[in-house]
Amino acid sequence: MQRCIVILVCLVGLLTIGCSKEQEPASLAPARQEAVAFDADVQAFASTVMEQAGWPLEATAEEMTDAGAALGKKGPAPVFGFERTHIAGNIALYTLRLRVGPGQYDVIGLNRIVKEKRPFQPIKTAKSLFFQHGSSKTFVGMMLPGVTSPTTPDNFGMGYFLARNDVDVWGIDQAWAIVPATETNTDFMIDWGLARQMNDLRTAVGVARLTRIMTGCGNAKMILAGYSNGVPTTISLVNEETQLPTYLRNIGGYIPIDNAIKVDAGAMKDALVKYATDYSEFVAAGNGGEMVYFAMMADAVRNNPDGYDLLAGVTNLDYVLNVVAGPTLFPGHPFHYWAATWTDGKPTGLRFTDWELWLDFLASGTAWEPYIWTAEWCGYVAGTFDTPYDDHLGEIRVPILNLTPAGGYADATFYGLSLLGSRDKETIMPSMGGPVEQEFAHIDLFTAPEAELLVWRPLLRWIRSHTPGF
Repeated sequence: MQRCIVILVCLVGLLTIGCSKEQEPASLAPARQEAVAFDADVQAFASTVMEQAGWPLEATAEEMTDAGAALGKKGPAPVFGFERTHIAGNIALYTLRLRVGPGQYDVIGLNRIVKEKRPFQPIKTAKSLFFQHGSSKTFVGMMLPGVTSPTTPDNFGMGYFLARNDVDVWGIDQAWAIVPATETNTDFMIDWGLARQMNDLRTAVGVARLTRIMTGCGNAKMILAGYSNGVPTTISLVNEETQLPTYLRNIGGYIPIDNAIKVDAGAMKDALVKYATDYSEFVAAGNGGEMVYFAMMADAVRNNPDGYDLLAGVTNLDYVLNVVAGPTLFPGHPFHYWAATWTDGKPTGLRFTDWELWLDFLASGTAWEPYIWTAEWCGYVAGTFDTPYDDHLGEIRVPILNLTPAGGYADATFYGLSLLGSRDKETIMPSMGGPVEQEFAHIDLFTAPEAELLVWRPLLRWIRSHTPGF
């Protein structure tokens, strides 16, 4: 039976409601319980990452043999752009680039937020999370929003909170997320759809897990989290792994964060079908990349809030607030990006997230996103096209944490959750009460001060309870 936990914070305090479920043992195998294996490309990438980062090899020869990995594996694994950034205390951010194809932009980002014993020497920890970002943002933009905000401490963010509590946090930047705004010809994105993103995610997860083994963290499978439209990419990979022998699987737990895996009816499905249809037509017309307007919206609000640059007859401030805080993405469903205060039927300010952090978050958005990606992820969730990436949802047995706020996808996530075969399912639905249009929302999960209590702490508890030997 699925377990639901709804967290409600009102003036009177915190109320947590839970119902019992049949427990299923976590499927993250403890270190050395089973042999594992990695393909040559992943081994070459991991060896090169270790070399560039200066991380010491702390796995024994026997552990490396069990991992099916060769020490110092060489091969076609260009790794570049390595940087270490001190965040605060003993927490550091590592970022680098992996070349995954011959094209100029066939490059993905690999990121790690981790506690260190000393600079360039991460701690050994069994607890891990691999994060797939969603639309319009990179890994750092979501997990460390303080780093991209001059007015917010660098140590504000889900990624810092988890690392401070000994979780080894990894994540990908999909190729489109790091294409610069200066690029004007995005024809190369014409086929950057679900298959491309899932393949790149598979590579990144494999490199992260093998690197953890090589640095002495054991061979436990990683917990994978996908946020927003990162859910279709991540569930596709979990679906694929059901058809692999256990020793070839890298994922031992799965966290879809505020997107439906599938929808069967209603306003959200109607909207997704329309998006899938419209964007498929854009692709058929030869369109590669779509411009992301987050930075433009931030600039309009900051520099000309009372102007009419974005929509005739509507001030820039009113337009942007309506886009980010109104139920505009899925007409008929109360989903919104940030919770707002409302006056006379329209949003007038933000309810939880700091105003300057909000504008900084928008200003640091990505520049481009593939049209085909929007067509395919919307079509995947709505079920408008045949795909092999949902053929085995009922065979998924890893533990599942469904994390969705009351002002986000919320109950629209339950149908897709019901299709998964795992007996270990839990839902956390953060809520601050009040009318649903003012509820804790899609991006508040990462930017609101209340997120630590409502979201990050329950997430940490789940990671701990699903990490072997903790």
